[in-house]
Amino acid sequence: MITGTAMAAGLLTDIQAAQTKQAQAAAQLASGRRFTHPSGHPAAAGSAEVLNAAQAAQVRYQGAGRAATAWSQATGTALQQAVDLLQQVRQDALSGASSTLTAAERTATAGVVGQLGQQLLQVANSRFEGLYLFAGQKVSTAPFASQTASYAGDTGKVSFEVAPGMVVTPSVAGTVLAPVLHAVAQVQADLLHPRYQTASKASATAALGKSGSFSINGKTVTVSAGESLTGLASGINAAGAGVSASVVTTSGGYALSVRSDSTSGVSTTDSSGILSGLGWQGALNGSDLHALDTALRSVAATQGQVGAVQQGLALQKQTLQGQAQTLQQQQASLEDTNVAKESVAYSEAAQGLQASLLVTSKALPQSLFTFL
Repeated sequence: MITGTAMAAGLLTDIQAAQTKQAQAAAQLASGRRFTHPSGHPAAAGSAEVLNAAQAAQVRYQGAGRAATAWSQATGTALQQAVDLLQQVRQDALSGASSTLTAAERTATAGVVGQLGQQLLQVANSRFEGLYLFAGQKVSTAPFASQTASYAGDTGKVSFEVAPGMVVTPSVAGTVLAPVLHAVAQVQADLLHPRYQTASKASATAALGKSGSFSINGKTVTVSAGESLTGLASGINAAGAGVSASVVTTSGGYALSVRSDSTSGVSTTDSSGILSGLGWQGALNGSDLHALDTALRSVAATQGQVGAVQQGLALQKQTLQGQAQTLQQQQASLEDTNVAKESVAYSEAAQGLQASLLVTSKALPQSLFTFL
């Protein structure tokens, strides 16, 4: 037999359960969250914690991607400036190679090339947010003190992890720009003091097998069949023609190099065909132009590599954005309140509470119900 006290306790439990359900539904509707403490929903809270960690990692990767993109864009811009400047230097080199230019015109052209060289030096020492772009990993060190100075950076690269296990290196070591600076400095020097050079020979001391004579700046140089490049350089220097001759090392061996001691240039009369037979050519049309073209191709190729990195970063950005959106949706499904569902739950809880109160009022004596 159920006593009045037991019945009251049971009915009170039903009322409290209905009140708790209504309060939970009201709390979720008010806060917009399924739970405010992990204890409220341990399983969902554990999953939410995993998602929070994944989202934090996504934020780091997105930040690294933005930094890598900005670095690569700054690098690409600097390399494009270098390409533009080199093309201008090339035009001036070809202009300076013209035999019709006067000494004054060559000097003026050399001044223009000197200014372009200083601009290239500034490009080579470009900085991004206070860090040197072309110093390798020695980002606090200016890579070049002058056009002819040795490279002060290293061959390392600045890297960014933009996804798990995905590291990109948008930086470029200054070793690609050192030949550029040297080539431009050489063009300027050869404009001020015109230089000619023969084709490369395998030996500096072997007999050339040519005999006859030629004149240089009006001074005659006689050559015997047993003369070598070294002997030819000595004969030119002994002629007192206002030039300095030497044998230089080239990629193909050795060559005779003759530089004017002034801006007046080098003029020759080669009736025996000795110089022409040795591949005599102005440096601005020969070795200088070759060095410029090699440097230009190298910088352009590097620019293309940086562009490829930028494209990869753009694709990775889209991927990260999609992943971030998915994580946000998953987190929302775990943590955010389902308004429609909780509204129904609140309504049902309210109705249940009213029903429990009604049953209690009828089942218990009025005095006991009032007490409850």
